[in-house]
Amino acid sequence: MDPETEKIIKEQMKKIPEEVRKLLADPKLNDKFLIVGKKYGMNIEQMGIFQTETMLMMLGLTHPDKYSEELKNRLKISEEKVDSIVVDVNQEILSGIREKLKEAYEESSDGSGEGEGEEKLTEINEAEIKLTPLNTEEDTKNAQVLSKAGISFVEPSPIPNPNNGKVTENREEILKKIEKPELIEKPKEEIHPILVQKLSAPVQAPIVKTEHSPDSIAKPNIPTQASVKPKIPDITVDPYRELPE
Repeated sequence: MDPETEKIIKEQMKKIPEEVRKLLADPKLNDKFLIVGKKYGMNIEQMGIFQTETMLMMLGLTHPDKYSEELKNRLKISEEKVDSIVVDVNQEILSGIREKLKEAYEESSDGSGEGEGEEKLTEINEAEIKLTPLNTEEDTKNAQVLSKAGISFVEPSPIPNPNNGKVTENREEILKKIEKPELIEKPKEEIHPILVQKLSAPVQAPIVKTEHSPDSIAKPNIPTQASVKPKIPDITVDPYRELPE
């Protein structure tokens, strides 16, 4: 992870409640996504989309009002099924942070004077959770950097703005880049010259002497010429006796 991407993630994490940060760092979070995904028969691609959209909403990179709509459009499922998924998300994933998410949204609504959002939160109740969106230009630029870095759970998405008609188009383009990130060429590892020499040399198996080796086989005891003594014939005739002519 490059330093710029790491810096953006840290900045985004500072803008959300502490309970949300702990949930994002929970190693069991992926298991919770799998439970909900398997319940509704999601394939691998749909599971990725479901996790991405939920993370974006939790981090404030996607406006909570658009969460259900984005799930419906990108998962290509019925509205009734989306509503059921959102309810399960609240129960299985957001159950421990719902109140903090509500407080964060209500504080934003009170400060900006937008009572409509708070009223909608009361009407939806269990169907959707509200989170203060990040609408600054800096956040949008940071989100785009994260997209190029291939970070799956913080994919950038411009926050909906009534004065900007290109938000939806930009979001779709960014999500396409997220689903099909550019391949990053990995640097080739330099091989040490000694290693090259070893790899290029013929492989010779070590010679192991066994009981069947030529040196170990018993050789017949053949006497050599030097060890053979000349046989002296036995003399049975008296050497002092004169032989007849």
